Amino acid sequence: MARLLGPGLDHRLAVGRPPESRRLLAARAQVLVAPATRLTLAHQWIDLLAQARAPRAGRDPRVPVNRAGLVANEPEIRALLDVLASPAPVPVRGIASMSRLLTDGSGPVYLPQPADGLREVLHGVSALFASPPIFTD
Repeated sequence: MARLLGPGLDHRLAVGRPPESRRLLAARAQVLVAPATRLTLAHQWIDLLAQARAPRAGRDPRVPVNRAGLVANEPEIRALLDVLASPAPVPVRGIASMSRLLTDGSGPVYLPQPADGLREVLHGVSALFASPPIFTD
């Protein structure tokens, strides 16, 4: 269930809902902090960055991304991916935020908007990773 309801649970975790407040949140938090999940998430971000740098194909079935924002913020994104892929414990709230950014089609990763909007969001996520881990595996 925690995987099936992942995007909604990620949103709750990303905004600060304590994982221990609900059984499904705790289960989702366990999934997110697992090293395999963190690496998979980092690889999904790397694929997204590659998509942003590649020329757009005429009939690309993928959801369009905020190419300018992703390319302009690539150093910040890669710094977050280094934290995400590291073996050190990190706050589940940061991991959930990175997951949420990937799955929210109405967010700054997908909607064309100035690079500063995405940069602000990434700074917020970076601050979440800088806080002590609250929930780890």
